[in-house]
Amino acid sequence: MHELLKYPGHVGENDEIAPIAVDFWTNWVSTLEDEFFEYEEDKKPPWTETAKTNTLLAVSELWNKIRFPPPEITDGWDSEAKKTFKVFRADVRDLIQGAYEQLLDDMLNQFILLTLGALGRGQWLELEAGLFCLNALAEGLEPEADERLKSLFSFSLFSQMSEGPSIPATTRRTAVDMVGFFTSFFLRNVEFLPPVLTFLFSALAQPSLANSAAKSFASLCSQCRKSLTGELDSFFQMYQQFLQYPTADVLTKSKVLEGITSIVEALTSEEKKHARIQQLLNVVAQDADKAILLAKDGHAAEEGVVSALTALQCLTSMGKALQGPDEAVIDLEADKSPSTYWTQGPGAVIQKQIITLIEYLTKVYETDSDIIEEACSIFRTGYKEIIPGPFVFPPKETVDFISGCTLNTPRLPFVLETACIFLTSHKHDKSPSFYEQAQHLLHHVLKLMQQLGHPSTDPDVSVGCIEVIQRIINTNAGILKNESPEVLQSMFNFSVECVKCPDVLPKRAASQLWVRVSTSHFLISSPQ
Repeated sequence: MHELLKYPGHVGENDEIAPIAVDFWTNWVSTLEDEFFEYEEDKKPPWTETAKTNTLLAVSELWNKIRFPPPEITDGWDSEAKKTFKVFRADVRDLIQGAYEQLLDDMLNQFILLTLGALGRGQWLELEAGLFCLNALAEGLEPEADERLKSLFSFSLFSQMSEGPSIPATTRRTAVDMVGFFTSFFLRNVEFLPPVLTFLFSALAQPSLANSAAKSFASLCSQCRKSLTGELDSFFQMYQQFLQYPTADVLTKSKVLEGITSIVEALTSEEKKHARIQQLLNVVAQDADKAILLAKDGHAAEEGVVSALTALQCLTSMGKALQGPDEAVIDLEADKSPSTYWTQGPGAVIQKQIITLIEYLTKVYETDSDIIEEACSIFRTGYKEIIPGPFVFPPKETVDFISGCTLNTPRLPFVLETACIFLTSHKHDKSPSFYEQAQHLLHHVLKLMQQLGHPSTDPDVSVGCIEVIQRIINTNAGILKNESPEVLQSMFNFSVECVKCPDVLPKRAASQLWVRVSTSHFLISSPQ
């Protein structure tokens, strides 16, 4: 069986034996697992070591078989050949994962040595095969394996990957995948992070790698944010260079900004965060300004929408990245008043810039559904926060945005859903300012209901209106206290029409509203 794996040729082209051999060795590993289970660790018969040796040898032979052939061969492959090779590699990956439970360190050491050897010789397709095999092992590795892995990552792996212009795209792609597979290792060994992130920046220049590199960059920065604050200057410089790449699009820009912003979140003072966020907003404003100019020009509407959407998605990504980590400890019993830095202090200018960008872009592109939805997403990033921040806007900003939406606004149900989330996030807010804004929101929703006339005109909007009213009652039913009997009558008449209409969703929403009304002490006791 070992000789069969030495058959010349490539799977997908002229080697039909290797896939059959993989089936044999997969069954071999599975059978050994069952046999080993019958014996205690210190009472296994001598033949088990011979069996392990054969398994390790087979895995080494398969490492040769999963290597990508040179481009002059793969360029001539049809779709069927490519599929055959891809399936073969997946089968080998499954075999490696199963065999690791028996071979453990022996297998890991072997793949590290093979990978280091390929790296030292500059054999990039061999290196890709080694990285592929290590990625297959990643999930099963324990922290105790870190010392062995350090011998690989300390050998300038990612530095060489960043600098080598002749490295095949397949090798770079597998290296990008490796960053994701070994995130836990980098969390435990942060000294290896800078060259890894520099490599990801270099991968952003390649169209086939840009999206996955941007996602890996955002994820790694988010999880290792506290260890990377000293790298911010170099990341800002690399980001400016990245903006010149043709791959700098909506997804890649927003993901890279998300990664950098998550590091900014880890800075120790609001003043330091302020300065860095201003730098980021200056970058976002470039896309916003371009979108506004294109709209005025009138000849590049589609390109203008793309620029506007890029700016808004970058803001959303920044808002998400600035959210406090889930593991952060917040002392709810502390006597210290919440900071007003971002609402009334120097940071208020940051909030004003964000709101201004939203207002301009949603006004210029008010008929584009994606623009409206992304604007809502920006507001939503602040609703889950407990402590003040750049994207935790005063209630008035949310209410002003929602009040500016009409029945002609695209994605109006999404806007009303945003209003529901806003109200829920303020359910413990008893301040007069929130009370006032909730009333303004109620009046706008009642106006929408009046303009609808009947729930069947737009069932989705009707549901949204009913659910906003229900959230207002859940938050503070007393908000309805100052409304006139005529206004309340109109509101409840609309809910009755929802119950009577044939559409299921308005009927269900209105029924839930009436259940809430019937159990509300204020509404039951109110003479109105």
